[in-house]
Amino acid sequence: MHQIFVFLAANEDLYRQLLSSDAPLVFIARLNHQINKTIHRLLKEHSIEKPMLDLDITFFTDGATYMILKYFRGEVDLSLDEIEWYLKQRVEEMLLT
Repeated sequence: MHQIFVFLAANEDLYRQLLSSDAPLVFIARLNHQINKTIHRLLKEHSIEKPMLDLDITFFTDGATYMILKYFRGEVDLSLDEIEWYLKQRVEEMLLT
């Protein structure tokens, strides 16, 4: 997940401009897919299987993606590092429970 945030931070100005419009659907879909795929991989590596896991991951991923969108639109008073830290904490909780 850290690599995703490194990439976002390296291109922060570009994404801020792109995502301030109402047409960032392709970017959001790709970001959502990448986060979802990363979490699935992490949980699979740790042999995590539980009922409704796909729903949990999709719900989490949708929220994470929307938070990143809000960040780039200037709608939250958080840094990209703070969002990454929070998301990592939640993924670690998924790994432990």
